[in-house]
Amino acid sequence: MKYTVLSEFADLQDEKHVYGIGDVYPREGYTPTAERVDELSTGKNLLQKPLIQLVVVQEPKTVVEEVVETPETEEQPEEITEEPEAEEEQPKRKRGKKNTDD
Repeated sequence: MKYTVLSEFADLQDEKHVYGIGDVYPREGYTPTAERVDELSTGKNLLQKPLIQLVVVQEPKTVVEEVVETPETEEQPEEITEEPEAEEEQPKRKRGKKNTDD
């Protein structure tokens, strides 16, 4: 597990290695005992305060969609019906004048 350093300190059990605020504990190549991690993460140390804090890494959640299969029904092709085109109205013919002079 990895921890982040909350307060600068020299680890007396790790050749007096100095950790600065924000550093990763433990350093590469050093494996502390569970008791040492407990001392540093609580107030059970010479400075009587927590010096490191567990880094919690949240893994991204994977969303899985459930596919529900439904029984296939035989689908009829959609009928395409064309509406008959409206007949164009013929323009009214002008009637000639009736000859009333007969």
